[in-house]
Amino acid sequence: MAYKFQRNAALLSGSIELGGGGAEAEISVAKQDGEKVFSADATGAVSGSGGGEFSSLKIDNVTVMTAAQQLSNVASLDGTTEATIEAAIDTLANLATAGQAGNELAMPGNIDVAQGIKIATSNFVDASRNVLANSLSSSTAIDVKESNLRISGVSVSAKAIDLNRIDGFGAAVYAEAADDVVFYDADTSTLKRESGTDFAVRLANSGLKAVSGRLLAATSSFGGISFDPGGLLGITGSHVPNVDFTGFGNSESFVRLQADGTLVQDTMDELRDEIFADVSGDATIAAGGVLTIAAGAVENSMLADDAVGADELAANAVVEASIVDNAVTLAKMAGLARGKIIYGDASGDPAALAAGANGKLLVADANGDLSWTTVSGDATLSAGALTISAGAVEHGMLAEDIISGQAALGSATVAQADLLMLDDGPGTVKKVTFSNFEDSIFGNVSGDATVAAGGALTIANNAVENAMMADDSVGAAELIDDSVGAAAMADDAVGTAVIVDDAVTSAKIATGAVVADGIAADAVESGALNDNVISGQTELAANGLAAGDELMISDGGTLKKIGVDNLFTDGPGLLSAAAVAVGADHIMFLDGSATGDAKIESITDLVAAMAGAGLSAAQGQLSVTGNNVALKADSAALVEGYNYFADASSNATVTLPASPTIGDVVVAKAGNLTSGAVININKGSGDHRIDGFETIALESPFAAVTMVYVVADHWKII
Repeated sequence: MAYKFQRNAALLSGSIELGGGGAEAEISVAKQDGEKVFSADATGAVSGSGGGEFSSLKIDNVTVMTAAQQLSNVASLDGTTEATIEAAIDTLANLATAGQAGNELAMPGNIDVAQGIKIATSNFVDASRNVLANSLSSSTAIDVKESNLRISGVSVSAKAIDLNRIDGFGAAVYAEAADDVVFYDADTSTLKRESGTDFAVRLANSGLKAVSGRLLAATSSFGGISFDPGGLLGITGSHVPNVDFTGFGNSESFVRLQADGTLVQDTMDELRDEIFADVSGDATIAAGGVLTIAAGAVENSMLADDAVGADELAANAVVEASIVDNAVTLAKMAGLARGKIIYGDASGDPAALAAGANGKLLVADANGDLSWTTVSGDATLSAGALTISAGAVEHGMLAEDIISGQAALGSATVAQADLLMLDDGPGTVKKVTFSNFEDSIFGNVSGDATVAAGGALTIANNAVENAMMADDSVGAAELIDDSVGAAAMADDAVGTAVIVDDAVTSAKIATGAVVADGIAADAVESGALNDNVISGQTELAANGLAAGDELMISDGGTLKKIGVDNLFTDGPGLLSAAAVAVGADHIMFLDGSATGDAKIESITDLVAAMAGAGLSAAQGQLSVTGNNVALKADSAALVEGYNYFADASSNATVTLPASPTIGDVVVAKAGNLTSGAVININKGSGDHRIDGFETIALESPFAAVTMVYVVADHWKII
């Protein structure tokens, strides 16, 4: 069994010996897809799907084909083998003259000819099995029994004479007395023919007769409908109510019986015009129905009451004598444009005064002539409304009691929104709310106090002097915290009687008031220090910490200083020992350089960043990926390391890693492959190749292959 993978053809020397010794031992050649094209088993049987080339051929150690390609010793073979070879030779010899006169080729069964069939050197059936009858010469005939003819899979039972009758259908004028009619016979399910005269006889029923292939009326009366010799239609008896002429138009047709007994078709237009042509006298009717009254034909007696209207009267036909007194009402008068007025003009004739415009007054002059006049001056008029012009009301127009004549406000207070009228500078009258009016007055208050808009009075700072304060008017409640400074107290003026117990705290002691001489050694305890003794100081700037900086430290209870350099040198040695949890712990590092900022990083991330080709990181640990072992199956992706497959009897397809690193090694190991199973290994990315191929295959049981990613886009088989 083969373990070594070989992509291209193998060059072998010497002999190939099949191991196992059993009947299953076999040498076979298969394509990449698994199709076996050649085999030789342990019994010596050779089979293949292609042709074979031999310098000579032996059967049962007997030469039957010499190197000169001559048959030999055929008779020495067993009877069956000899008969098979001779039959094949006879068949080949017969084919050479098949189809010639006296040697017709008979096919008792089906024949499948891939390249077509020729008859008389012309293609009769093409490679797609289409019959090309048109390619035959006019002298070539195809004789098909009537029972064997099919068209599109449907049997044709008609005889040749039947088919000839319907051959070449085309447009033509039907000669009813001479031509035939083709019809489908329902009894025999075939097409048949009948003369046009016989066909008309069969169609003629009650009231009709057939004459030389045409249908004619056989009687002058059809159940109440009769025709006179002139061809006029008559309806008699109880049949009249059954005839509905609703919607009967001028273009509708009707049947007329001619004197010779034949039926002809006329339209209502034609019948109507024949009747109109007989009209005469005071009026005539032209074809189409237009009636024309003759000139002078209408007399007074022909006019009905109220028959003459305005349209019938000629111009100036109505004179004064024609009008009855008081007969002209408003309705009889000619229309007058909206707004116009009828008046007597200077000539004494009625005239229409033009409509006035908006705001015009109708005014008569000294002669009584009317005109429309515009209102002007201190007021204007529009649509009946009189409007006094702005600034038109002067002092002299106001009554003396314009204020005193008003109702008194009474005991009600003046509201902030009440309005006052005042002269804002000479000659300008304006309104002002009472609120704004009083705020203007408040704005004039000054001195020790001011009044804000709205009335709030504020005493100015330092405005209250000693003379303004009554004795004992200032108590503790009136003093602001921290308001009494040293300058406000006279020497020895503040006695203990005026100070509350415990009122003087450290905060009340002025800076510099307590000197070093006033503090005893070791008198300042921790409780005496303010909480902001550190936080209240100026912060050291970033990157400002230096090795020479000092910190205060308690050395066993004794205050001492320590340098920053000594703190970082000695401090790490004081840390306690512990086991590192690589999946959770962190380390401290200097970011960027030896003088960079101190930062932390998880050990997991550090190890992941350190892992290069051939290494993998997981949970803070490094592993050699080349030693990974993974079980794979169909549709899986191979990984760096060893990939093995279970025994299989069906094909599997896997892919190489999509993003490998140069130096990655992938090993694939097949299990026991049976039933022709193959493991196909595809490239992992579009541009990758495996020794130039996109796919390789493991075909032998327990076959293996090792591939190394040597350079971008290239896997090499080792």
